[in-house]
Amino acid sequence: MRLHKSMIIFVVFALVIGLAAAGCAPARRPINDSGVTPEVGDTGGLRGTPGVDGTGGLGGAGGTTGTAPIPPATEPLPPGDVGPNRDLGGAVNRETENRIQREVEAMNGVRNAVVLINENAAYIGVEMEGAGAGQLTTDMRDQIAERVRRVEPTITRVQVSAETGVVDRLRGFGTEIRGGRPITGFMREIEDLFRTPAGTR
Repeated sequence: MRLHKSMIIFVVFALVIGLAAAGCAPARRPINDSGVTPEVGDTGGLRGTPGVDGTGGLGGAGGTTGTAPIPPATEPLPPGDVGPNRDLGGAVNRETENRIQREVEAMNGVRNAVVLINENAAYIGVEMEGAGAGQLTTDMRDQIAERVRRVEPTITRVQVSAETGVVDRLRGFGTEIRGGRPITGFMREIEDLFRTPAGTR
């Protein structure tokens, strides 16, 4: 009887010790339900999270694999060489002036010609041969204007003079313009050379 009572006391004591030990144990951390442990990618991005790929789009499963490419800067378009945006300094425009000059100089009675173009206007000085030097008939002026428009249809206004002073001034303006000075700096003077109504065709 005494032995049985001792056994009961021992069991109770063991249970008390066990419960006390269980109460002092640290709580266990919860388990990740997804079962996926984030993994650091090669370039520092997190695997399993969207990253930026090499083409600038979102990567599906990888980390950062590159930077989005920077688009090249848009080059400004050069001024046009025809129509209202005609640029006298452009190579194409100089070629047009040269073609008009060759056509005018090929006409009977014309020894030399100088041609300047601004927008849709052509300013032409001609040196006539023989007794006609310094003079220009209305018929000849019309023929020159027609020849110019045939070479360059965008020209809507043709001004022609055979006066020696006008020809020399136009030649001087052409030299300075081809040296880099803009034609806008000479336009008032050029227009003044052709104030006579008969000079325009």
